[in-house]
Amino acid sequence: MGLRVPSFQSPPRSDQLDRSIQRSGNGDCVVAVRVRGRPFAAVVADAIEGIVVCNRLSAAAAAAVRGELWREIEGGHDAAAGPAGPCPAPSEGGHRTPGAVAEPYALDEAA
Repeated sequence: MGLRVPSFQSPPRSDQLDRSIQRSGNGDCVVAVRVRGRPFAAVVADAIEGIVVCNRLSAAAAAAVRGELWREIEGGHDAAAGPAGPCPAPSEGGHRTPGAVAEPYALDEAA
């Protein structure tokens, strides 16, 4: 697909957010997604949307990438059934890139 792959962490630093993005000056992104207490499909949707937002895709490209990623996920796993195995415990400190800016995002911001 030719996309930049962000790093992922859980949970976001803010208790007020289910997802956030940190961007560094060199264009790298860290997508933070809250996992605990949320439906698996919502977590996956936020991870996919983080990829879309980090890549700053046009509306048409974003729709194509979302569709392809969902097809990949649904082909190997029933998203409604939850994760295939136990989820690892989230790290306490998480990862922070020096100079990174936390960037909350909404599902419609990618376009």
